[in-house]
Amino acid sequence: MQRAEQWLVANLPSDAPPGFSWGDARPQNMIYRDNLPVAVLDWDTTSLAGAEADLAWWGHMVQGHTDLPGWGTGHEMLAIWQDAVGRAPEYLDWHLVKTAYALRAIMVKLSAMLLESGAISEATATRLDSGEMEWLAGLLERPMQDRFTSAWPGW
Repeated sequence: MQRAEQWLVANLPSDAPPGFSWGDARPQNMIYRDNLPVAVLDWDTTSLAGAEADLAWWGHMVQGHTDLPGWGTGHEMLAIWQDAVGRAPEYLDWHLVKTAYALRAIMVKLSAMLLESGAISEATATRLDSGEMEWLAGLLERPMQDRFTSAWPGW
């Protein structure tokens, strides 16, 4: 976590313009009717982090589910995003690391709370606590790319 924090500070984009971010962009926070989204839920983490923050969060949340009909690959998701937003994402690698860092912090706190309440065992807490580490470590191993390029495979 300290390494990720240092990386985020050292690579913080100084010229990224602020923009609206939903904050918890994922399929589970949407209500669908006739296979179309009709409502977006869970607005407690909105910010001015920009659309890339939501792209990185969504991309992480749908990892491993791209084999479901209609999900598409990371490249297809990125193409849809670019078409909707009208531009290429900026500093996507930074947003991917921030997403992994935030999710890791959430899981550390959640597992500690569940363990303390007796809702889960020590073994389960350890498994929950380590879930994001592999992905975060993989991101930190890749060099930061330029403003419009991502080193992460599939993007």
